[in-house]
Amino acid sequence: MTETGETGQTAKEQGDSACKRIKQGFEDFVNMFIPPQEATKHFREARIEVLRGFRAILDARIEHLSGRAQGTRVPVE
Repeated sequence: MTETGETGQTAKEQGDSACKRIKQGFEDFVNMFIPPQEATKHFREARIEVLRGFRAILDARIEHLSGRAQGTRVPVE
């Protein structure tokens, strides 16, 4: 025999219902931190610009190192 509470639900049904409410509350909380699609697009483009900046720094450093003299030849007798 199962006991029912004030709502006419068994203890298992009440527990399942509470778990569903907790789960929904957690999902709602997490979804609050997901940026809108427009912001996501902006962040993606900004990330690309940062990578382009790094590429420019690396290219400049490679150019600087490539321009250095390789040394001088000294004849050995």
